[in-house]
This record gives sequence, structure tokens and C-alpha cells, in this order.
Amino acid sequence: MKLTTWLKLFVICLTLLSLIICISFFIGMNKDPNNAIDRPENNTQGTLGTIYKQYQGQIYASVPSNGVYKVDQADAQSFRSIADGFQNRQFAVDNKQVYCGNLILPKLDPAQTVSLGNGYISDGKHTFYCANMSEPNQTLGKGTQLYQQLLYAWDLAAKPQTYIYPSFELAPSAQPYRSMLERVIASNGQQTYFAGQLMPQANPNTLRALPKRYNDGDVRDSYVYFADGQHVYYQQHLLDLPDQSDLYSITVDNISQQNYLIAPKQGLAYVDHLAFDPQHGPYRLISTHGAHVLHGLFISQAGVYYYDTQTQRIQRAGDNPFAIGQWNEIAPLIFSNGQETLYVESSERWGSNKNPGLQSRSTHIYQLDESSTGHWQKIATVDHRFGEVWKKGEVFYYFDQLGPTQLIRQTLYRIADPTLVQQLISSEYHPNDIRKLIKSEQLAPVKKQKILTATSTYADASIVIKATLIIFAVLLLLFKLLHKFKLLPQTATDSKPAKFRNPLRASKQRNKP
Repeated sequence: MKLTTWLKLFVICLTLLSLIICISFFIGMNKDPNNAIDRPENNTQGTLGTIYKQYQGQIYASVPSNGVYKVDQADAQSFRSIADGFQNRQFAVDNKQVYCGNLILPKLDPAQTVSLGNGYISDGKHTFYCANMSEPNQTLGKGTQLYQQLLYAWDLAAKPQTYIYPSFELAPSAQPYRSMLERVIASNGQQTYFAGQLMPQANPNTLRALPKRYNDGDVRDSYVYFADGQHVYYQQHLLDLPDQSDLYSITVDNISQQNYLIAPKQGLAYVDHLAFDPQHGPYRLISTHGAHVLHGLFISQAGVYYYDTQTQRIQRAGDNPFAIGQWNEIAPLIFSNGQETLYVESSERWGSNKNPGLQSRSTHIYQLDESSTGHWQKIATVDHRFGEVWKKGEVFYYFDQLGPTQLIRQTLYRIADPTLVQQLISSEYHPNDIRKLIKSEQLAPVKKQKILTATSTYADASIVIKATLIIFAVLLLLFKLLHKFKLLPQTATDSKPAKFRNPLRASKQRNKP
């Protein structure tokens, strides 16, 4: 077979494959049973154990982030939840099996299985943990997922299990397991587990949750940091840190998904189970307020450090601007030493139409660069604690506490008209009213000088778009090559006999020198 024939077949196959993939994804998205189950006119029976629904004699389980899944082996007649409560919403049994979401938990005897609380169940011989929130299925690769999605679209396979309720079996034990501390922790007196994962060397008799401090002065038990008198844990991870009475965890508003642990004696800090380098300590978090923060900033004499969520490493943002002098946080994220003013502000950078998507998130420290003199004086708090009005010399400022989530980008604004001060402190204002004042520049941007920036750079969101464009460009090039070498079928015009072709065009060609 000629090379040109192979080339032609390759182009045809590639085109067909692209069409099949596009059509398959369209079909797959529109055939999800969730579309029918949630329609009130279809008489779906009431929720069984929270995530389960019965529809047309079949049991379906809701798996957030990827719709609903049919529980294939479930017996609708005997299907029931194990126990009430949010922590047990993902469990169910019938007369044959025990289920975690839409998947079977093997070995368990459904007649003997009971809830231990906090995500644990047992039949007296075998004990399992099953999370009450779905997570991405780490065992399913991208290639496998694509292949399964194609098969599912054409009814050749079941819906890909892209999300699951993670489950783990605990080690067999002669002593029964019990849940403890009102957390996802269970122990048999010797072995202790967090979310089904072993906490090495943990003593269940002395295990306690460490205190968690909030910026409003409230203190509660942590959900992720624990200690037993000797060892310290983040979830199931054993930290290289001895237990001590003054350990505590903290949360930063707006980035509460990051957990921080402070060891004051050593001046150490942890984010989740990752330690800040002890060589650069002692560390101190500059503020727990987070309305204008996207990174927790820790300062030491060696610099300013933060956790980069994208590289998953501790990074240095720059020198410590608070190293010299006595600095006080006079208002959330605003600091003064009596002469200079520093404040924290965040920003996001988004791409253009050619390169769309989130590019980076940054947290900055700025120095106020205005001509106002004198000491800061607090005038009043704006209604609903949306912000505060302060005065420096003869100039009034608005200190914002709403943040970018309310479309207020800057921490500090100058009040352009002093008559606005009385309105701000005596009238009822809503976030939209604040935004209007900013748009009209009655709350004006201040002059500032950037001191340092902590940045997390995100992966290029346009990779898929670029890849698609490259594929189409390759296809176009192949078609042009085929046309150039006359490998494509001739059109009706090209195949006309000479006598039927345009005589004027032919005459012009003959008269060309």
C-alpha cells in the first residue's frame, strides 16, 4: 500500500476518533440518571440514609462531584440505612451486603453490622471506616477514565467511578473497636486509627485534641491535630515534635482549609504535617485575620515565609519588614510602628482570551505612601463590622474587612470627602453600598509601595485549548498536503472535460506571456 494511502487513512481515522470522543462525552453527560431521578414527576421515593434514593425499583447512591450511581447488587425490598446522622449517611445494608456509597464493603455480615459512630462500622469481626464525603478516585488514571467514559456513553460499560467514598479496613482485633473524641478516630485499646489510617505509637488512653484558636478569642478542639502526652499528630501523621502543654493550632480566615500548628517553646510552626525549617525560626504568624489574605504569612528574623499550595513547599517571600521597631496590628491586617504603616492585601491574576484561567494568587505586604502625618486614631466601626473608619492627621481612611469575596479588592481606602465619615458610621451600609462608594471614588485608592509578595502560580489552564488547536492545525495541514499532491477525490468542477470548462479563463491562460 502506498504511503499516500496510509496518510489518507490516518487523517480519516483521526477525524473519526475526534468526532467519536466529542459525541461520547456529550452523550455521557446527558444520560446521567441524576437527570431523571431528581425530577419530581418521576415519583422518586424518599431518601434512605441520606445519600440513597429508590427509582424504578433500583437503588441509586449520590456521589457528589459526579452525580448518582446505580447500586447494582442492592435488594430494594430489604435496603435500609444503618443509623441516622450525617456521619452515617453513606452507609446502608440489605439482606446480603453492606454498602459504602455505591460500593460493597466485603466480609461484613449485614445482619450483625452496626455503626460505631464517626464513620466506623463493624459486625464484631471486621471493622471498616468509610468517609462521609466523596473524594477523587486515585486508583483511576486519566487514560482509564477516558476509555471507560467512551464505553459508558455507548452502553458498553458502567459509569466510571471517578469519585468514591474512601473506605479502609481496620486490622482484625479480638478487642472491639470504639470511636472516640467525637472525631474520625477509633481504637481497640492498642491500635488507634484516624479516618481508617493507623496513628503509629498513639496511646488511646491519653490521646486528646489540641486546642484551636480563632481570631475572635474563641478556643475549640482541633479536628486534625492531636497529642497523647508523648507524640503529636496531624491526622494520622506522626510529627517530629514532642508533646507539650502549650501546643495549639490556629486558623486564618479565608484560608481555613490550611491547618497550622504552633509550638511556642521552640518557635516552630507546621502547616498540616509539613514543618517550617527550624533553622529559620522562631516563627510568628503576622495575623489570623484573612479577609484580604490568600497565604498565611509567617515572620522570623530570617524573613517572611508562606506555604505554596501549588508546589506544596514552604517558600520565602522576602526580608522581614517588621524586624526593626515595635509594630502593632492596629486593625485587621494593618500595622503601625507610630511612624510608618504596613498592610496586607491579596490579588489574583487571570489570563486573557488567548490564555484563559487563573494564573496566580498572591498576598502582598504594602507600605502606605501618603503625605498624611500624625498618629492613627480610630473613629468608629462601620455597621455590621464591614470595616472601620480611622483618621491620620487631617485625613480619614476606610479600613475594609469584607475582602475580595465581596468584590472589594483593597484593604485601605482614603475617604475623599470628610462629610462621608458621618454617613459611614451612622447609616446602615451593605456590601453593595461600599462597592458603589469605591466605584465613584468617594472611597479612593491610596498611594502605596510594594514591600514583598507571596505567590502561588497555577498550571496553565489553556493547555486543553492549545492541545485542541494543535490537533485541528495538524488535521488542516494534512488536508492541505493531500490536496497539494492531488490525493483527495476531485470535485465536480475539477473533473469537468476541457470543452465544458470556462473558455474565457482558458483564453486568458493562453494569452499569458
